[in-house]
Amino acid sequence: MDNVSDSRASGPSGGGGDAQYCDICKTAPCNAVNEYLGVCPVCHHNDGYINIGSSHWRLCEEHKLVWSRDAGKFSYWRDKTDEQQRARYEESGFASFKVGRAHV
Repeated sequence: MDNVSDSRASGPSGGGGDAQYCDICKTAPCNAVNEYLGVCPVCHHNDGYINIGSSHWRLCEEHKLVWSRDAGKFSYWRDKTDEQQRARYEESGFASFKVGRAHV
């Protein structure tokens, strides 16, 4: 992973564990460890998700980036009607976001 150093050398967690300190998200381990669908490649965070049909899209509002992995992997998209999905799409400003690649 880029921008990752050994926490034993410089990380705030100290203690000499095996966790890697991430210089971008300032955590050990990196936020991506706990996010199956990945995090923003710029800031290593996300602002939730949006479903478009069976596709799952994570988004970063600050950097206007969206990314998708594993369409249809989760069934929760079925709990939303087309109208609800469309409303979330419009509310988020999804059309103005750039498609990127998640940091995983």
